[in-house]
Amino acid sequence: MFKKQQKDILKLISGNLKITNERIDGLLKELTEIKETCKTLQNENNLRKFEMVKTNDRVSKIEHTQKDIENSITFTQDTQEEKINKIEEKIVSKVAFNAEEKNKLRQLEDRLRRNNLRLEGITESESESWNESEEKVLSIFEKQLNHCTEEVRNLVINLKNHGKTNKQIQELVGYSPTMICNAIKWKSKLEKRGNKKSTTAIEDRRIVSFAKKELPLYQLFEDD
Repeated sequence: MFKKQQKDILKLISGNLKITNERIDGLLKELTEIKETCKTLQNENNLRKFEMVKTNDRVSKIEHTQKDIENSITFTQDTQEEKINKIEEKIVSKVAFNAEEKNKLRQLEDRLRRNNLRLEGITESESESWNESEEKVLSIFEKQLNHCTEEVRNLVINLKNHGKTNKQIQELVGYSPTMICNAIKWKSKLEKRGNKKSTTAIEDRRIVSFAKKELPLYQLFEDD
């Protein structure tokens, strides 16, 4: 009886140990799988960290490159603006210099052409010849200065004799002494030509010289 009970107890203990061992083996297997999973996750995490470091380095390089590009663009813009400002200053200086030189050249031309008249505001035709230009000028003097009568000239002489300036005379009479003088000169020139065009510049100079000699008013009506 006792042996049978002992045998049953041993059998029960043996069964429990078997079940316990099976459970322990299962737990050990699960633990091994968990360790492998953790190792895999750790490897993946390390790989992600490595990729993140590479990405951060790449981003840092891109930011550095972008900053260099911005600095280069800013420097280039500043340099270009400085060059443009210098060019604009040179242009302004050249324009002012050209205007001054043109003014000097005009004054020089006026001095060299004392016996000629400068007329402004007359439109020049394309391929206009000297004779056509001369005809325009003569027509203007005939139409615009034909009112310089002998009475007006005598009035100007009296005003001159009474100390009136050219500006005062022009305000009173409506014509400056120079305009009257030119009208006289051109009238004499037309009469000398007999309403015919001159063929040479030498003949023009002779006509002007004749007008100056024959018309003492020319010297009287020189600009002050």
